[in-house]
Amino acid sequence: MRRIAMMPLCIPLRLPSIINSLVALGHINIKESPGMCFQMQPRRKESLKLASDQLLMPIVKSEALPPPEVEQDEAAIAAAAAAIKEPERILKGVQRVGPLAKGLLLRGDRDVELVVSCSVKPTVTLLSQIYQMLPEKLAEFAPKKFDLEMTHDCIYVVRPEEPKVRVAVCLTSPLMREANTPEEQKEALDNDPTDLLDRHKCLQALAAVRHAKWFQAKASGLHSCVIVIRIFREMQTRSAIWSALSPWALELLVEKCIESGGPSMSPGDGFRRVLEAVASGLLYEEMSGLFDPCEKDATDALAGLTTQQREDITYDAQHCLRLIAFRQVYRVLNIDQLPAVNRYPSRKRRLSSDNTNGSASVDGKKDKKEDDGSATEAFASANLTNTFVVAS
Repeated sequence: MRRIAMMPLCIPLRLPSIINSLVALGHINIKESPGMCFQMQPRRKESLKLASDQLLMPIVKSEALPPPEVEQDEAAIAAAAAAIKEPERILKGVQRVGPLAKGLLLRGDRDVELVVSCSVKPTVTLLSQIYQMLPEKLAEFAPKKFDLEMTHDCIYVVRPEEPKVRVAVCLTSPLMREANTPEEQKEALDNDPTDLLDRHKCLQALAAVRHAKWFQAKASGLHSCVIVIRIFREMQTRSAIWSALSPWALELLVEKCIESGGPSMSPGDGFRRVLEAVASGLLYEEMSGLFDPCEKDATDALAGLTTQQREDITYDAQHCLRLIAFRQVYRVLNIDQLPAVNRYPSRKRRLSSDNTNGSASVDGKKDKKEDDGSATEAFASANLTNTFVVAS
């Protein structure tokens, strides 16, 4: 049987539109430089690791090995040492959270966050112990001096030199989520230490860790997601309407819109798609809401918005779409307007390089006009003479 060769489908490529060019230009203006991002990488994680080792030392020393006075063979000593299990660390891990962990830093951002996960419920006593150990441990990695500040729920490590970076170190533990029912919460309060850290702050830190892991797994792989989120974060800094939307809700909204539009969506099309979704009334209470994938129970990420805030954000998104339709994207992005390009330049007649020839041609035209005028006058006078002759 004879086979017929099929010609491949030729899909025409779309030329980059004006909105893509302006979105790329606006992103360049707000993006943090790679060198500054490298300088903001905190070395406090290694310092906290040393602090965790130091917290282990008193526990290890308290373990009872066989006394040296008792004569034992080497096998018995090795068996006794192997029987002693390594004690569980109090500080189990350190995780970057917030814009630094997600790659969403804007130009001028100098605040980063670290979350320390503990094997026990964090207390003010544990926080003060870490606060006392950090200056010595920081000096081992960075010879520069850092300023430390301690509040009732976290520790701030401030770099006094430029760029001035402020790192917030928060403590949390998965044990803070175990008490769900009111009876369990009451029982936990009876057994908890008196100087326990704020439970709400610890739960927020746990949620920030889950958000960072979800973003790295889902949103970082999309081509335009990070760019569009940066642009909306910049809009939140200069607009009180968009600032009502929480950072986590904004990240979920942009990721869902771009993921549903296809993996090859350009930043300009992704930006317009998010505005179209918001302008259609997605934030209204009558809609299905925005599901939070990082919570066990069904949770709406937009639950913190009031009715007036939802209406204001929807109206502003509609206004932005009108500006985009009338080619005024620069007003939405708060950038300078691109210079206008004349697509149809006016055609001018070329002038002769020889000025003499040019002047001679002009004089020739003038002489021709004068000759035409004299001939017309002679013809008119001849007709007038004939008229007088006939009349006489």
